Amino acid sequence: MPLIRKELPNQAGIRDASPTDAFSSLLSRNSEERRAAAREFIVTSDNAAVISSAIQSEAVDGVLQALFTALMRSANAASVDVALQYLRSDDARLRTGALDALRALQDQLLPRLTGLLSDPEPDVRILACELVRAQQPSTVIDLLVPLLANDCNGSVCGAAIDVVAEVAALDHVALLLHCAARFPSDPFLDFAAKTAALRIGARNAPQ
Repeated sequence: MPLIRKELPNQAGIRDASPTDAFSSLLSRNSEERRAAAREFIVTSDNAAVISSAIQSEAVDGVLQALFTALMRSANAASVDVALQYLRSDDARLRTGALDALRALQDQLLPRLTGLLSDPEPDVRILACELVRAQQPSTVIDLLVPLLANDCNGSVCGAAIDVVAEVAALDHVALLLHCAARFPSDPFLDFAAKTAALRIGARNAPQ
């Protein structure tokens, strides 16, 4: 007679917990309990505020990593929404955790990238360029060519040039050089564009 596996009480753990229960578990005074709760947490639109609050208040790096890993594991729009809250954080731990999570959520992040690349804050646009790097080459070009043509911040354009240089074709070289020419007082940007042009030329040279 085959054995029938009985489900233990609350076997699904935090997955089936109410937002109140989940909040209590993630804010336990015991760091191991918080870590265990984070490892079982599945983010939804209904409980996103719970994990966001936990991330904001977490002081233990290992638990914080588990919380950001929960965003990656859940892999949905709610996870992206939570991670984006910390992209502007002054706390480097939160900002780095958010970037790592967003890099792992490229499919879910894609619809948000255009907005991030036009954010009023240059630092956010720079981080957005880095996030674009993980997209397909055609998507990288589609997203960053308009920025190279129009962005008014040299540091943002420098970040975009660095990413585009990895995937651009020869017909994009003129755009990179023109972008640098819009900032005549920035010798670094001129150097970056010319270096990128050389990389693109070498990569596309006849074999």
